[in-house]
Formats: sequence, structure tokens, C-alpha cells
Amino acid sequence: MSMKQTQPTYTELDTFVANGIKTSVLRFTLPLDYSAPSGETVPVVAKIVNTHRRGSAGVRMEQTPSFSLKDDVGRNASNLVVYLQGGPGFPSAFPTGPTDPSFLKPLLDRNYTVVLLDQRGTGLSGPIDTELLLSKGTTQQQFEFVKHFRADSIVHDCDRIREVLLGPAGRWSVLGQSFGGFTAVTYASFYPQTLRHVMLTGGLPPLTVSSVDEVYHATFERTRERNLAYYSRFPGDVEKVHTIVRHLAENVVVLPNGGVLSVDRFRGLGLKFGGSGGTLGLHILVTTMHAELENGKLSYATKTTLMNYLRIETNIHYFLFHEAIYLHGKGCRSGWAADRVLAATPADPTGPFMFTGEIVTRSMLESHKELQPLAPLAEYIHDYDQWSCIYHLDTLRTLTWETLPIVASVYLDDQYVDYELGRRNKAIFEYKPVVTNRLFHIGLAAASEHVIDQLHSILDYGDYM
Repeated sequence: MSMKQTQPTYTELDTFVANGIKTSVLRFTLPLDYSAPSGETVPVVAKIVNTHRRGSAGVRMEQTPSFSLKDDVGRNASNLVVYLQGGPGFPSAFPTGPTDPSFLKPLLDRNYTVVLLDQRGTGLSGPIDTELLLSKGTTQQQFEFVKHFRADSIVHDCDRIREVLLGPAGRWSVLGQSFGGFTAVTYASFYPQTLRHVMLTGGLPPLTVSSVDEVYHATFERTRERNLAYYSRFPGDVEKVHTIVRHLAENVVVLPNGGVLSVDRFRGLGLKFGGSGGTLGLHILVTTMHAELENGKLSYATKTTLMNYLRIETNIHYFLFHEAIYLHGKGCRSGWAADRVLAATPADPTGPFMFTGEIVTRSMLESHKELQPLAPLAEYIHDYDQWSCIYHLDTLRTLTWETLPIVASVYLDDQYVDYELGRRNKAIFEYKPVVTNRLFHIGLAAASEHVIDQLHSILDYGDYM
């Protein structure tokens, strides 16, 4: 795109009513690069969700629903919350009712108007894929485009959308899950005066680390614990997994899109350990694979499941920027940190096969078909060391409970976002945590009412009950 713009605009893509909620899908036209706001633009989509109101005698107020800035935002202007999805590179859900996504209901019950943001490059906001990136030209040109899809640009988008919906002086709240929590802290450091309160779920960023390696050393330990829990629950899988690994080492298993199920790609399935039911899900997949290999080969259905299991190829952004989300300012370089930490963590040849967790590695460039053309760009990103600042630390240090309440649902055994690294943030900014070992990383999805209730108990009373 090469359109010029001076003011943000939006287009209503759709409005529909389903199962008691009204959703309006709005597309905003925003700068690709906020340092050059009159240059290239990108689309950013937000879904505005309200409990649907009825007219008198149960008659719906709208026969053909449409978005009304006055009715859908203005009537509830003091109670908007923008939801930032985890990732990077994953869209917000398309709501089908008050319990899908599950966190909608406890928010709508508290009279929130919920703004579900498709962060730039995801969902309906011009999703980043291999074809799009290759169309940008050289590796350098691809990078000059994609470097504007980090947390700093996302919060600039948020604040432009806030201003369009609520006016320059309007304020709203933010709920951030996982990477969305990292981005919510970025938002608090960039625009604290525009926020009423901040809610983080599994999303305290590791602001005190000196390298990505430090993050991996912590999360690798959690992943090791989850491996042991998996094999303790399903001891028969020790030998089943070894059988699968031997088969993959001795045979080239081609997936439906031309990618390869290598040993390293199979090892990455441990990413699922971090969510509720993750060990059971892997057990079912391992049992299926083992049974099929006893008959000589994996079925097309199982190969398709494996191809899509981690959604790497449908979320290119995640692969490219997973390590870059930890890089804050010039002089920071990732350099394929996971490969370094893996090399320094030798496997026990006498023990069970150990799955890895939330990492990206060079080997993915070979085993994933959609990543192969992007190898030069991936190498460029991992070697780059002139990153923009994604946190204004001096601003965070000034925040207090009185100026901007920040609450965080924190999970002791979180495989993705380490508890201890997040706890160190107390030295930088004030927040009040709710800590539990009863939920994993996706606690917001698994126990929405409970998590939202606990966060609001602190917000409502200013302290723990």
C-alpha cells in the first residue's frame, strides 16, 4: 500500500448479533511506520463486542445491525477494555457468543465493552505470510517492512484506535494474555495517561534479563519438569516415543505440504505441555503415531495433524519474532539463542526422549515448507542488533497504584513465562500479583471467571481480600 494519511479512519466490515452479543468489525487505516506517519499504511482490525440490547417488549433494536459509535462505544465510554492476544503473530478470536472466547462473559457481566484487537499482521489486519514478505523484494526490504510489527507499533495502533473511539482525552483499560501482557506493559510505559487499569494474565515480561539465553535457561527448566510429569503420567510413552524417534531418524517422513517431520520437529511438540490438557493431547498423538507405525506408516490424517499441530506455518510472524520480543534497544541480538542453550544442555542417552517447549530453531527452516524461502530474512533478524526500544523503563518506574493500577495473574509452573523472571519486575514498576500453582499459562481460557474475578477483587478493593 502507498496511501497517504493524516488522520486515522475506519471502515465497518461487518456487524452481527449472535447468541446475545453484538460484534462490530472495524478496519482502521494506520501508519506502517509511526516515525513517518504520512507514508505507507497498514490495516488494523478491531472487533467491538457488547451485550446485545433489546427494545421494548423484547423487540430487537436493530433489524439489520450496524455499528454506532454513540450506542456501541459512547454509551459505555468509561468502561472499555482492549484485549491483547498472545503470540506474537496470533489473532484475537472471532466471538460467537458470550462464552466464546470464554473470557468475554466475565467481562461483559461487568458491563465492559470489549475491543478484541487483531494486532497488525494477524487475523484480518493484513496477516504476514511468506508470499507477502517475498513480495517486498530483497531481504533488506523485507526486514524494513516487518520490523514495524513489534510491540511498540502495536501500542501506537492501540492508542490511535482509542483516540478514534473515545476522543483524545478518553481512557480505556487493557487486558493482555502472554505476549499480549508484554505488549500491555509496553502500552503502560508509552501511554500511561490513557489507561484506567492494566490486567496481565501469564504476561509479566522479563524486563531484567540481559539476553534471550537467560529466558531460555529458565523456561527450559520448566519444560524439563513438564517432560517428567508427562512420562510419570504415561510411563508407556517412554518406549513409544523412542520407537517414533528411531523411525523419524531412519526415514524421511514428508508432510502433506512438502515439509518434513524430522526428529527436531517432533521434539518441538512439547510446546503443548504449557497448556491445560497438553500432556494428554501429546499422549493421544503419540499413541496414534505408534499404532500406525506398527502397520508400516503414518496416515494422511495424522500427517496433517502433525503439520498443523503448532501452527508455525500459518503464523510466520511467531517464528520470525519469537526471540526478538525479548530484545529491547540497540546492542541486543538473539543469534538463535535456543540453539545455543540446547547445545549447552546435552541429552541423557539413558533417559527418556525430552521434548522442547516454546522455542524457535534453525532446523525449523529446513523442516517447515513455508519457512524455507524466508531463511535469509530469519538469519537477518537473528543477527540484527539495532532494535527499537519496546519499554520506556523510566516511565514504568514512576507508576504507582494510584496513578495506574496494574494487576497480574501469575502461574508458578508457567512453562512459557517464567515466574521468577517476572517477579523481578517489582524492582522496576508497581503491580499486584495473584499467584497460583493451580493453573498453567492459559489460565485465562481455562478458568476465565476465576481469573477475572481475582483480578477485579484487587482492582475493586485496592488490596488482597
